[in-house]
Amino acid sequence: SLSDLAANRPSQATFTPALSTAFIRGWTCSGYVQDDVKVTGRLSVNLGLRYDYTPPYTDIDNRVRNFDVTTMQLTAPGAQLYKPDRDNFAPRLGFTYDVRGDGGSILRGGYGYYYGLYPPVSAETLLTANAPGTTLLTRAEDPTLHYPLAPLAAGVSNPPTRRAIDPDRDDNYNRQMTVNLQQQLGASTTVT
Repeated sequence: SLSDLAANRPSQATFTPALSTAFIRGWTCSGYVQDDVKVTGRLSVNLGLRYDYTPPYTDIDNRVRNFDVTTMQLTAPGAQLYKPDRDNFAPRLGFTYDVRGDGGSILRGGYGYYYGLYPPVSAETLLTANAPGTTLLTRAEDPTLHYPLAPLAAGVSNPPTRRAIDPDRDDNYNRQMTVNLQQQLGASTTVT
């Protein structure tokens, strides 16, 4: 609350050991095919299919480890963080329709799937959250918790803090649709 902030009474503090630079590695393979089909003199359809594949990130020092909630243990150093999502096929459909047949009023639209691939910063978060010595201290364990924080060497020993990624996760996606009408006004002006 604001009153706790003003009175220097934090509800929790996280201690993370100093870590050397992490070198997170990852790559993405993507491909796209499309075809434009002139259905009639006034209607064109665009059909496309995109594929995205990003395997799990790694780090060259094998320090990034996931927390396995079934065993309540960190995974082995260098173990795969999660299973790769290999079915990221994203269809696309678009159209252009000349409403009057004179090029003055054009109706356009599109629909498609768009994948949000897993960001590498998530692997970096696991590195710091699951590093040896990381712990969360709350007001329940230390009623006198305040800033500046006292070092943990004073005898406070909390259990380590852990973070996990669902090992069976799928990449996020969304579906987008758009429709608009483009109208020509005069020889050099168009309003959408």
